[in-house]
Amino acid sequence: MLHRRPALPLSLLLLGGVVTPLCLGARPVVAGLGSLEGNGDGAPTLVAEVASPQRKQTKQKLRKAAERILLAIQQSDARALYGYLAEPVRRFTTPAAMQERLASLGGVRSTRIESLVLGADDGTVEAELVTPRGTRPLTLILDGEGKILGWELDRSQIPVEDTAVKFIEDLAAGRVLTARSLMSAAMQEEMLPAALQERWQGLQKLTGPFQRVRGSVFAGRDETQQLVLVTTQFGQLTDNLFVILNLQGQVIGVDFPLDAF
Repeated sequence: MLHRRPALPLSLLLLGGVVTPLCLGARPVVAGLGSLEGNGDGAPTLVAEVASPQRKQTKQKLRKAAERILLAIQQSDARALYGYLAEPVRRFTTPAAMQERLASLGGVRSTRIESLVLGADDGTVEAELVTPRGTRPLTLILDGEGKILGWELDRSQIPVEDTAVKFIEDLAAGRVLTARSLMSAAMQEEMLPAALQERWQGLQKLTGPFQRVRGSVFAGRDETQQLVLVTTQFGQLTDNLFVILNLQGQVIGVDFPLDAF
């Protein structure tokens, strides 16, 4: 199983902090057979997963968690929804703020899970909310315990998400200098192009070759930085890469799963 550092507040994910930027660590290769998930339009999507009892149990646990989360949304239960947030996300909001966000939906008549894709140590849930205004797609990123790491309603990208996605896509395409230009000056001083390329290639040795970016989710911000989860499909698995940006939209860190080296 691939491992990631325990979830940390964004304030600890700074250059020179507890987690060093662009740290890759070595994690065993996850090999397995593909499984089929619906993609919302009736067409199956091939997802690489490990066909193991533990993997199946994790998927069942995350599905049940997603069902509880969707029920809380449908019932407009902000306090329950707040309790379903992972700690690093919870500190960026309040039950009152979540109640206001739920109210903006105008009521939810029903919900439906479209797909659930397991990553290294988390899962991506694609769901639909049926509201009086029509059907609205919802993406949830859940940690291994079923807590919410991030979410995106309508899957609309904001500029900071565009930067995070472009950074990953530039690395994948070998445009290392272009990717590096998206970093802050201090980060560029710490990470030379050769080192950046080496770390990206090291990750792919364990995950399989890059396939595509499936989407991105804005996970939160504090006084100095912002966090975006970029759902990335590789040859052997789909995983969420944590891209950290400053308030100017410059990349200041990427927390890849542990043990790439």
